[in-house]
Amino acid sequence: MGNPTGLIDKVGLGVIELARDPIEGIQQGPEAFLTGLRTGVQGIIKGVIGGSFESLSLISGSLYDVVKQTSGNEDTRNDNATNIVDGVYYGIKGLGIEVYQGARGLIVKPWEGYKHGGKKGLVKGLGAGLAGAATTPVTGVLRAG
Repeated sequence: MGNPTGLIDKVGLGVIELARDPIEGIQQGPEAFLTGLRTGVQGIIKGVIGGSFESLSLISGSLYDVVKQTSGNEDTRNDNATNIVDGVYYGIKGLGIEVYQGARGLIVKPWEGYKHGGKKGLVKGLGAGLAGAATTPVTGVLRAG
């Protein structure tokens, strides 16, 4: 779960930039030193924040998979965000899809169960629909994250 190696890699690269850029800048003068210090600090911040968010994203994605599998529902994700705007859009869209599927499952699963197994199938379908509806808030939040 997560990607500790990727996190360490990104933070390590940021530390290298923080050390390297000011040293290279000081050899060229005070202004270049300040520029190097600025880019070095940006590198460490980018490494820590970028690596942390990437790891959290992978953790929430893994938890989403576990919850979907244990509730007997399919993973319907197929969007990969390439920037923050896409990420917010896909998160909101995914939350809406999860809520819709949970509500739909309350009706469809018992009906399908009844069609295939009569009264026993109806009870099983009702249980599956309730399980799906109960996990919808969790999967919606995990999918949005």
